[in-house]
Amino acid sequence: MEFRVTTKDGDQRLKVTGRSAWLLSLLLKAGDEGLSARQLPAGLRLAGYVHNLRKAGVAIRTSYEANDGSYGGAHGVYRLESAVLPIEGGEG
Repeated sequence: MEFRVTTKDGDQRLKVTGRSAWLLSLLLKAGDEGLSARQLPAGLRLAGYVHNLRKAGVAIRTSYEANDGSYGGAHGVYRLESAVLPIEGGEG
């Protein structure tokens, strides 16, 4: 899939495939609520896909929220900081 990503350095066209493209689409849908591993199928290395997108130039903010229940702690919530738009008709 192809996306137009706006960063502080300007616009860039970004082609991403596989799980990275899937994650970028999910982050777009999540909007300001963000996305955490708790919302996805078990076993995915969400932080790894976020890392790949960041290396490609997508700004993603991480905040931490407390876990409730018997396995207390915190989990990361990821939110897009870059403006991202899918490119219609882009390769996918």
